[in-house]
Amino acid sequence: MISIFKSLRKPVGAVILMLSIVLIPVFSGLSIQADAAEIYQAYTKSGEYPASDHLKNPIYVRPQGSNDKGDVAYCFNDHRAFPESLNSPRKTLYTKELGTAASFGELADTERVTGENLYNALIRVIYDGYPSNNSGIKERYGLTDGQFRQITQYAVWYYTDTFNMPNRDTSGNNFTQNEKDAFNDLVNSTTAIPAGTQLDIYRSQDNAYQNLLSGHFQAAPTPQPTTKEVEFSKVKAGGTELAGAQIQIFKGTQKVDEWTSTTTSKKIMLEPGQYRFHEEAAPAGFLAVTDFTFTVNTDGTVTLGTIAQGETVVAVNGKITVTDNARPAPTPTSKQIEFSKIKLGGTELAGAHIQIFNGTQKIEEWVSGTTSHMVMLEPGQYRFHEEAAPEGFLTVTDFTFTVNADGTVTLGAIVQGETVAAANGKITVTDNAKPAPQTEPKKPTPKKPKTPNTGDQSNASNYAGLILTSGMLMMLMAYRRKQSK
Repeated sequence: MISIFKSLRKPVGAVILMLSIVLIPVFSGLSIQADAAEIYQAYTKSGEYPASDHLKNPIYVRPQGSNDKGDVAYCFNDHRAFPESLNSPRKTLYTKELGTAASFGELADTERVTGENLYNALIRVIYDGYPSNNSGIKERYGLTDGQFRQITQYAVWYYTDTFNMPNRDTSGNNFTQNEKDAFNDLVNSTTAIPAGTQLDIYRSQDNAYQNLLSGHFQAAPTPQPTTKEVEFSKVKAGGTELAGAQIQIFKGTQKVDEWTSTTTSKKIMLEPGQYRFHEEAAPAGFLAVTDFTFTVNTDGTVTLGTIAQGETVVAVNGKITVTDNARPAPTPTSKQIEFSKIKLGGTELAGAHIQIFNGTQKIEEWVSGTTSHMVMLEPGQYRFHEEAAPEGFLTVTDFTFTVNADGTVTLGAIVQGETVAAANGKITVTDNAKPAPQTEPKKPTPKKPKTPNTGDQSNASNYAGLILTSGMLMMLMAYRRKQSK
């Protein structure tokens, strides 16, 4: 047996050698083909952004086996599973391909548009979205990286899954108006894409997972920023910066920036093109400037459109200085009316309590003094009322008067017997004196019965005593006469 084995050893070795020569190129070819297919691993990195950014599962792709962070990627299919997390033992693998209109249409599930329209729309979303930001949307709306990245994902789904941006995220946090406006800019972008720009797409090896769209462009250099810095200075006459003006900048009908002026000028970045300056509200005491157009040139200079007559706007070296005119003082419409309260003879009469009414509203009152009284009144009809007259005088009956636009006064009806005159904006009111009370005729004083004086009383007593004595004597004489008989 051993001898047989020894006899076969050399032929077997020869066969193995021959198989090696044949198979090594085959296995090498398989390896080369695997490399050519460019297998990538995708993963999510939760917690990378704060909750306020609304982004829970940012996606990255990197070559299989690489420890690099990788490139930003976007989900192509909203209803499929996200790639596994960075620390998961399971690896989500993808095959990298060059994106085309055909492959985009194949991998999208419920696309809003098809063919070249879908391809061009997604190219623009990634070109203007995070991280490329070629149109300056992030700065225009003051977005964080996380907010901008989440909005870009919504814009991708808008086209691949007919998805509309919700009012709030899955945690119930509302999206701001700036975030919504940025989303609208992305899905309605008309940005011109440089020729030859292409996108990578990553086809999932497990159909349960999302296909991915990369933010990595091929075959086109990253364009240099084309925005220009334009400075706006809002001043009053004399050149001092004027705070409190509400300013808006429009490109066509789209508002691209707004701010309230402060004590320093404002700098913003604008693409070359024509814009409109609008002052929504001027500071107190100033007039808002009339809207005007201006053009940002490719060299950063600014060319102004037509400026309204009487307004001052200048542009020098990319700086626009807008002067607000002071608001003119309003022309007074009220008229000065003079009131003179006198007695007969023309002397000013102090102490009359006077009130002026407009309808039922009392608008002025005073007590007359030794000089006339001035009142400012708007043109219209009024009522003169004397609440109380000075001592010894009668109050005048209420009367109406009209202040005319030229400052003259027209009197209404005056009660008979009273005197009111109006001339050259002066009303003279005469108080009549109270009439003196009538004196009644003197009644005669009744005579009192005369009372006897002290002497008369003494005589009466004497007479009474004499009569009494005489009576007693007569009685005594009668008694003796009777005894003698």
